[in-house]
Amino acid sequence: MDDIYIKDTDISDLLKSIKAEINTGFNSGKSNDRQRIVSNWNIGRHINSYLKSNQDISGYGRSLFNKLSGKLGINRRLLYLSVQFNDIFPKQSLIDFNISWTHYKTLVSVKSEAQRLRYMDIILKNNLATDDLILLIKNEKDKNNVSNFDKLSFIKGVPYIYRLKLINGKSMIDAGFEIYSSDYSEKIKDFDAGCLISSSYNGKGYDFNKSNNTSDVLYTYRAYITKVIDGDTVTADIDLGFNLFTTRKLRLRGIDTPEINTDEGIKSREFVSSCVKDLDFVVVKTYKQDKYSRYLADIFCGKGKSINSVIKEENFLNKQLLDKKLAVKYIKY
Repeated sequence: MDDIYIKDTDISDLLKSIKAEINTGFNSGKSNDRQRIVSNWNIGRHINSYLKSNQDISGYGRSLFNKLSGKLGINRRLLYLSVQFNDIFPKQSLIDFNISWTHYKTLVSVKSEAQRLRYMDIILKNNLATDDLILLIKNEKDKNNVSNFDKLSFIKGVPYIYRLKLINGKSMIDAGFEIYSSDYSEKIKDFDAGCLISSSYNGKGYDFNKSNNTSDVLYTYRAYITKVIDGDTVTADIDLGFNLFTTRKLRLRGIDTPEINTDEGIKSREFVSSCVKDLDFVVVKTYKQDKYSRYLADIFCGKGKSINSVIKEENFLNKQLLDKKLAVKYIKY
């Protein structure tokens, strides 16, 4: 079918509205994902509103998307996604801004509202990466595709990166676990609240610099396993830096091992015990708490003498349990 001819003057107001949203949302940077979501939702709203006035013309929608794509210099697929996004969430109040735009781009393909809401719940409860969401949806469409579903990815954390928090007008280091240090307030007072800072020991004290890392590398620490409770739960003493320590119960993220009163559960626990035995330390990257107040964590085991060398080895305990069939992937806590 040939495109319907659409004059530039016919869509001048629409183009102006979309360009304003692109300038606001697309150039706002990774840190402002909320604005990106709002801008894409507004783009969909503007196009939907315009299409309603021409809905009786066969093929007009296809022609409009082709025209907009050419005039704006953006992919036609993004325009379609924005329209779908607005269709699925006709009111902004229905959008959960704790879910990223990259997740929403995948969720718009889910036709069932009940399924979509379930996926949203899984994303929020498990800090589920977009790649894992795609694999989950694919697996549920094809129950035979188990191998991909069983894969477990991780974010390689960066140690000694902290967020700066302002409490009662005083700059403090946020070490995670609701633990804050005010010992270096004078040294960090000129940094903006909420920014990420790196720390390094100079032999006498600590130096601080603004970090270009993103917040997903936070809460990566040296830790000492004090007890292996079962195959997916341990207790650890965690070195937060600056002579700060905390003892926490950790739940290995993304996996579930058999109950400890079974032969399989005992094997899982013994495997974890053997992995951490005789190590000087492990590296943990923690996320949020689960419903039992355990911190979800990725654990890395290695023979390296420094925290960075262990991270580099990428001996990801969570994945090793999956690979050895001592655990299954778990996506709801």
